[in-house]
Amino acid sequence: MRRLLLALVLLLACLDAPPAGAPTAPSGPPPVPPTPAPYPVTGSPSGGAPTGPPAAPPAPVAPLPLPLREAVALEPGGISRPLVRDGETSVDPAATFRIELAGAIRDARLILLDGQEALVPASAATEIGDTTRLTLAPTAPLPPGSRFTLRVDGASVREVHDAQGAAYSPVALALRATGTPPAPEPRPKRKHHPR
Repeated sequence: MRRLLLALVLLLACLDAPPAGAPTAPSGPPPVPPTPAPYPVTGSPSGGAPTGPPAAPPAPVAPLPLPLREAVALEPGGISRPLVRDGETSVDPAATFRIELAGAIRDARLILLDGQEALVPASAATEIGDTTRLTLAPTAPLPPGSRFTLRVDGASVREVHDAQGAAYSPVALALRATGTPPAPEPRPKRKHHPR
């Protein structure tokens, strides 16, 4: 009888024991399922397991300074007058203008604005190679004593963009046509009508 009980106990022990080399289950309470994440879970770019919170959008990048290599007014007699970036440059009323930028930048234009921010009629050209050369010739001489703004900006939006998509701040150069402004035309006198 003792042998029978011993054999039964051994048999039951063998049935409950894990196979040799298998990991044993930890004793204690069953594991608690994880709590859901406080943000929407997104899949990984490869479509695999969730990767965590969505990435924040990139911070806006401030435009870079425009790579201005040369800014000149070309005046009668072959005079080339450099245009200053800070302050105002006096130019001959018959001057044309040339701006050279470092690198090949297709998205750039050169315009001339009068004191009321209106476009001054002019012909413009762009040459692109290792550098970018912008030229502008007003269709008529500038009125003496008048102030203007020569501006390089983007052809489609305010900022200038290069082929890699980098944005550059526009450049505005203040100009004043030399000479004395013409005297204003006299107003016609009102005629008095007798009553």
